[in-house]
Amino acid sequence: MAVKKRTLTQEIAWRLADVYAAQTHGNYDEETLFDRGGDWAADEVGKVLSERLGVPTEALEAGVVRELIEAAEWALFALENCGPERLLDDFEVDAIERLRTVLAKVRGEA
Repeated sequence: MAVKKRTLTQEIAWRLADVYAAQTHGNYDEETLFDRGGDWAADEVGKVLSERLGVPTEALEAGVVRELIEAAEWALFALENCGPERLLDDFEVDAIERLRTVLAKVRGEA
């Protein structure tokens, strides 16, 4: 039987459930938990996001995803406002459509 892949939200919930179970049933190393500054659950959520997005946790914490979205918005604006004297090639037309699609997903519009 094939195992169904978890959604991002489900994976986070599973990781947090593991943390809770370990803490309530004593299946964890208190020294390790103390070394993590008590942020075990936050660490696990960060790991899930990093694994799923393919972006290092440090970059996520530094706001790189927000910067990527802003860069995509600027690129779309620039491509859409090139001016009538410049004809766009097929690559640029495809890039505009891809940027519109991805940004709509980010905004929850798609």
